[in-house]
Amino acid sequence: MGKNDVINVMSDDLSDLCNLQKIDLKLYSKKKDNRIKKSIKTPNGYINFLDTKKIIKDIQKYNADFILLNSGGFTLEDDCFQYCRNNNIIVVGAALSDLDVYPYNGAVYADKFDLFYTNSLYSLENQYDKNKVNINLLPFAASTKHHYYMPEIPKTYDVVVIGHARENRKEVIKKLSEFNLGLYGDGWENGLGKVQGEAHTKAINSGKIYLSFAETVAGYNNVKVGLFEAMACNTFVITRYMDELNNYFKIGKEVVCYHNEDELVNLIKYYLSHEEEREQIRQASYKRFLQEHTYHKRAEKILDDIINFNKECLL
Repeated sequence: MGKNDVINVMSDDLSDLCNLQKIDLKLYSKKKDNRIKKSIKTPNGYINFLDTKKIIKDIQKYNADFILLNSGGFTLEDDCFQYCRNNNIIVVGAALSDLDVYPYNGAVYADKFDLFYTNSLYSLENQYDKNKVNINLLPFAASTKHHYYMPEIPKTYDVVVIGHARENRKEVIKKLSEFNLGLYGDGWENGLGKVQGEAHTKAINSGKIYLSFAETVAGYNNVKVGLFEAMACNTFVITRYMDELNNYFKIGKEVVCYHNEDELVNLIKYYLSHEEEREQIRQASYKRFLQEHTYHKRAEKILDDIINFNKECLL
């Protein structure tokens, strides 16, 4: 996603609150950073071990108080974890694709981190062993520096979708053929292609309604990052119903949810023809987003946890 990649966005907001040194390990590029010492293939990705000598060099160069390994299956070698413990360097990890990756990533190395975060409430409550892992919930969010309202962008589409086409998504889209759709991402018939950076933000702003698909690659439902990005753009959002959504927004007043595709069609029809109600929900969701669901808010939580952990270690 370029500048709008979730890892970059999270680190940008964190850097507003502390002296942060970003290191891009270029995991998905042809030439990976040489700090990645060893990669072990898993059923849906890799576990990536970082070179102890190179990480210690970074710690010393930047006089680090903590390290955050964000997503990507990144972990340290055992001797690097030991070095950090001996030198009061707090090691923080985050998994952004639980439930999909838990069995192959978090389950293997989360207990070695001082603090570990999952974006899945189900994983937090049912998968991680709280007696072994200092596990916390870190829901997705969005950054107002990267996703924002652009009132000058015309609402060209009834419904905007941003994400790669999958068979289950294609089946839903077939049922929405009567609407003017803006389909961004790979694999869509009559799609508009991938969008990154500012083009991504413009694409969200071009729809009267943003449809957020809740299902992960492995078939689980989760509160996706696109939902928050759309709300950051002051856009009306529809997504599949999940109990967990009640923890973030008032369903029916700040976000609209469907239980099946027929209901989705009817909800889109209704809110396209009831603009005043759509505007009320849009404004309410934007207000709630700004109050509670920016990455600044998530970063404050991480830094508070680090400070509290450090205090406990000093007792």
